[in-house]
Amino acid sequence: MTIIASTRALNPLLALAALALGAACSKAPPCPGRFEANIAGECSCAGADGGTVWGSGIYTTDSPICKAAVHAGAIPAGGGNVAPKAAAGCAAYSGSTAHGVTTSSWGSFGGSFFFPGHGDGKCAAVAAAPPPPPPPAAAVAGGACPANLAGFANAATANEFSCTCGAGAGGSVYGSGVYTADSSLCAAAVHAGAVPAAGGPVKINKAAGCPKYTGTTANGVTTTSWGTYDASFFFVGHGDGKCAG
Repeated sequence: MTIIASTRALNPLLALAALALGAACSKAPPCPGRFEANIAGECSCAGADGGTVWGSGIYTTDSPICKAAVHAGAIPAGGGNVAPKAAAGCAAYSGSTAHGVTTSSWGSFGGSFFFPGHGDGKCAAVAAAPPPPPPPAAAVAGGACPANLAGFANAATANEFSCTCGAGAGGSVYGSGVYTADSSLCAAAVHAGAVPAAGGPVKINKAAGCPKYTGTTANGVTTTSWGTYDASFFFVGHGDGKCAG
């Protein structure tokens, strides 16, 4: 009877020891600060640790695991067990705010991780870059006149141009009869008498640069004098392209 009584007395102690041993065996090890490819199974987080997290749903491998887990919704802010898994690197990672954690965006990175059930490990689609804006439209022969001679599509190779001036032309003009190549075409056309102030079609010829240009007032347009310039233009029938003496 004494032996039986002792055994019965020991049974609760044995049960408690077994429970403690089972709990110790089932407790996950602490998660490392950053993701490691050799993580097997679960690890435990005490909460959202410090550091910067890059990504949303899928994270760069240098992001802190536990903070990423809170962001992903895999654990609450108070912590818990997680089972992060490795994934391929992505071309881009998008930052966001979720569950009280704000993550950052990043470009290409060599490795990723995610939390099953709270992400699929797939990289987010990278939006294609918008196409570059078209170059400024160059003047087409017979179309609206550009601001100056350089605005013609064939300005570098052609010597004769035609276009149509609108009403109320403005801009600076240098010269009289022959004008610097950077002068306002249509304001020069009015000054030369090639078109009235209301505008109209003009024919323009390229000419050599002059050592000087003389400003005058004609047809309601006042032009400015200038020194040497490397290229000129004039209007057919309203000048000969020769430099002033």
